[in-house]
Amino acid sequence: MLVDGGDPAWDARLFGAVLIVASTLAASWLLDRAGARLAPVLHIAGWLGFVAAGLDQVDIHLGYREWPAGLVILGATGLALATALARLLEWPRARSAALIAALAGLPLAILVVTEHTGTLARLDLYAWAAWLLMAVGAIRLLALAVPAQVSMLTAIALLASNEAYHRNGSDYDAGLAMALAALPWLAAVTLAWRRPAALAWPLAGRERELVLGAAMSAGLSLWLLASLLSAGTPPDGIRFLPLLNALEFAQAAALALLVLLAGRMPTSWQPQARQGLLALGFLAVTMATLRAVHQLGHLPWDESLIAERLSQAALSIVWTALGIAAMVLGARLARRPLWIAGASLAGIVVVKLLLIDRQYLGDLPGIIAFLGVGGLLVAVGWFAPVPPAERSLD
Repeated sequence: MLVDGGDPAWDARLFGAVLIVASTLAASWLLDRAGARLAPVLHIAGWLGFVAAGLDQVDIHLGYREWPAGLVILGATGLALATALARLLEWPRARSAALIAALAGLPLAILVVTEHTGTLARLDLYAWAAWLLMAVGAIRLLALAVPAQVSMLTAIALLASNEAYHRNGSDYDAGLAMALAALPWLAAVTLAWRRPAALAWPLAGRERELVLGAAMSAGLSLWLLASLLSAGTPPDGIRFLPLLNALEFAQAAALALLVLLAGRMPTSWQPQARQGLLALGFLAVTMATLRAVHQLGHLPWDESLIAERLSQAALSIVWTALGIAAMVLGARLARRPLWIAGASLAGIVVVKLLLIDRQYLGDLPGIIAFLGVGGLLVAVGWFAPVPPAERSLD
């Protein structure tokens, strides 16, 4: 939005700033060619002047709602200028400036997401389209380091996720809105799994593909963690079904894709990835259980839910089932660590029955529940005995 019909291209303050920035960067380039020590100082001063002049113009010509778009336009302009200087003048120092401008994309996206409480305005969309075009050009022409691509892809996925969320209700407890917010991250991780070279465009390479895949996996994992706290309320007129709802479909897809992508990661990364995915899976199942209790039992979705008798009983049953499944699978596959993990979870359930569930179920029901779980574990121990420990080849 312009102020009093002013022309942002030729007002006196902008024209003066352009002259100062241009002369400072020109002096830095000339001193660089001569090998003078003052060159980096003038280079930094020139870009600081560019940023200061840009912020001044954003403050003058854009209103409160448009200023995030102004910052994105400033970033795109700086990226284009640095790319042109580095390419046309073969100036390595300008290439560093282009890298910094590309890295600024993710902080700008976070700023836009936190400042906007709805969908992006048309000016925002145009600004980000310009920034993306400049970022792709800089990465392609200057072969910028992989962090530039990480910043670009993460920024675009974050903005797309935020846009999908706000276009479908903007309600954190709405299952459909949260599920749709996962789509950009799911698409990015699917590309990392099936077409890593396409994800790494406009530059490819095994190292870039691995780093970008890990970055998209981190983004999807963060969405998954955030979505665990959603009540998953279905749209009006649709009944909530445990596991068969939009939110938990998206969570299951996220976990499946993360597991598939982890299998393609370097061997040295896989133990940590497996441990993290097991923890995420356990949290997802636990929260899905509490979500079902909330929706079907008509209990409040807050911290008091965990203290409800129905919640504790449901958790005991589900955790026992998980433990038994892990023990059976560990025995069938001869995976001793998996069997031990399942037995440990079953042991935790036994302790929980003694210390927590007893107060909700009463003495006799608590004892019966304990004996029932114990008998089930004895049966599992018979049908799924602990696998033998792996022997050393030495």
